[in-house]
Amino acid sequence: MLNKYIFLILFVLFQSSSFSQEKIGFDYDFARFNYDEKSNYLELYYSFDQQTLRKKNEDGNMTISASLDVKLTNQKGDIVINKNYNLNTSIDSSVLKYNSEDLIGVIGFQVPYGQYKLNLSVSDNYFPGSTISVNENVEISSFTNNEIKLSDIQFCRNIIQDGADDESLYFKNGLEAIPNPSNLFGFKNPVLFYYSEIYCNSSAIMTQECRFERVTKKNNSVIDSHKEPLKILDNSILKAGFVNISGYGTGRFSLTFNILDKNDNLLASNSKNFYVFNPNVEKSKAEIETNLSFVGSEFGTYNEEECDYNFEIAKYVAVSGERDLYESLKEIDAKRKFLFEFWKKRDIFPETIINEYKNEYMERLSHVNSKFSHRNKKGYKTDQGRVYLIYGKPDRIESRTNMAEKKPFEIWQYDNIEGGVFFVFGDTMGITEYELLHSTKRGELVDNNWERRIKIKGSY
Repeated sequence: MLNKYIFLILFVLFQSSSFSQEKIGFDYDFARFNYDEKSNYLELYYSFDQQTLRKKNEDGNMTISASLDVKLTNQKGDIVINKNYNLNTSIDSSVLKYNSEDLIGVIGFQVPYGQYKLNLSVSDNYFPGSTISVNENVEISSFTNNEIKLSDIQFCRNIIQDGADDESLYFKNGLEAIPNPSNLFGFKNPVLFYYSEIYCNSSAIMTQECRFERVTKKNNSVIDSHKEPLKILDNSILKAGFVNISGYGTGRFSLTFNILDKNDNLLASNSKNFYVFNPNVEKSKAEIETNLSFVGSEFGTYNEEECDYNFEIAKYVAVSGERDLYESLKEIDAKRKFLFEFWKKRDIFPETIINEYKNEYMERLSHVNSKFSHRNKKGYKTDQGRVYLIYGKPDRIESRTNMAEKKPFEIWQYDNIEGGVFFVFGDTMGITEYELLHSTKRGELVDNNWERRIKIKGSY
């Protein structure tokens, strides 16, 4: 999303008096919620820095005006959504609210399951040629393909419960959830409010003793954790609350929601990054020192089960010596230190506080577990999940279904690996789990006669 580059523009965001009126201050975010068995409800949040928009005097009233174009295109190139919004408002530049607050809003759409490209184009209606355009890939997938799932997390500037206005633009499920599209908090917004929804598709889970866990991390170190009982009495329940970040130092953080059973087994999880700018809060000496050692990292608190799971999901990118070494480790501290070093030496930019390689890998893991999980098998254990974790998202996917002579199959094409390679997956058992049949990638399964495995008996 646009806001992942937030630290490149922090000095702009907090020195509003130096804004150039030739560039629009714009942020956006989105969240996906369950709608029905074929679609999600996609909420798009936007904000304009009012001071970066040209002012116009109309009959003694000072106004600003911006245009927001929203386009959603599917993989076939069909335009599913094409909307234009003109945002006009009267202002008083002498009022503190104008000088300190953004012009924010939310719009929503019902979107069928699928892969889409979102294009947002914004412009100042009083300043031709000021257009900014951004693009993002958006996946709309089912919230009912697992027993329990979490929606995206929406970060908010405020959530109003008592006295919530049901006519408000931000009203939903009895609350007014006023968004913060920049996902940026700090001395101007010292409280992070959040909104999420939990979807339960299993009567068995409704009878369990579940718990809701909220975890806040910085630099992969847990700085706050909270657990509470969770009563699942309906197919859909909301979770709203807040985190006081007034004491957090400047940096990138993550907020994770976990649904746990009575034995602390993970049933569902979702995470989202946010950013803090608190120039008056300095890092403590202890924080600086612990960041230099695995003891202060996320791995320093892992139990043995967590260590084993974290190596299991990462072993696809481990070399044979590393696999043998980990299997030989018996002490918990040895396993913790191994994992710390395992990811540290794969850090693409070690001079930064973020391990970009690990973050991308974990994003892939979240995707494959959401997309390819099958019955009691997690997505990372499937052939498609393994390939996606190692090589990333394919450049193209050719999908063949509903054929009289062949069982369903897919061909994944990667253009930038070894001059171009492909993987063939087929549903040989007819259970909607696609296994790897053939690949042109060195070191992967080769079977040039793979089509015989998906041929339907009796067909010619």
